[in-house]
Amino acid sequence: NFSDPAGNIPLIVAAGLLWGGVELGLSLWDLWETGSTLADPCAPDGEKIAAAGGMLLGMALPGGGYGAGAKAAAKGVSRGKGTAAIALGPVGDAGAQGLARMERFRNLAATGFQVGGSGFSINSHLLNSLRKSGRRHIEPESMVRALGTKPSRGTPGSRVYVDPESGTRFFVNTSNAVVGVHPASFR
Repeated sequence: NFSDPAGNIPLIVAAGLLWGGVELGLSLWDLWETGSTLADPCAPDGEKIAAAGGMLLGMALPGGGYGAGAKAAAKGVSRGKGTAAIALGPVGDAGAQGLARMERFRNLAATGFQVGGSGFSINSHLLNSLRKSGRRHIEPESMVRALGTKPSRGTPGSRVYVDPESGTRFFVNTSNAVVGVHPASFR
């Protein structure tokens, strides 16, 4: 008779309310993920476009996670340099995460970036040093956090910015190019 055992709430209404709650939760999660991607200065344009398009798709179709799924797919394609690739989730393998990390640094190097109203660039020495042992865990977000702090004086003509979370030091020359990095463990 389409009602619960006590006969108070029709099952079709309960199922509809449950479905609506799931849809709302998934849409809010998608909105959060998309907002985080759009606000990330290190995220490539392809990821931002995919996340926004996926979120809009999620508003029109049943279910959710389209924005996060599209972002993960965009990451997978960029890792494969335009070829079909498997999009790895947050637990993905360390090699693929390292490639994605270097891709984010290369994107910042190619376009330059702003932190606190100041323009910065990345030179090739920094990109090369990020591949060395002891530096492979450094993320672009650490550099952006550091560049948002007050610098100290480095060698003549340079400034040193320190990431308050990791203690990693980033060295910037007079042209505002990030030229070097030392993890906190190198002290």
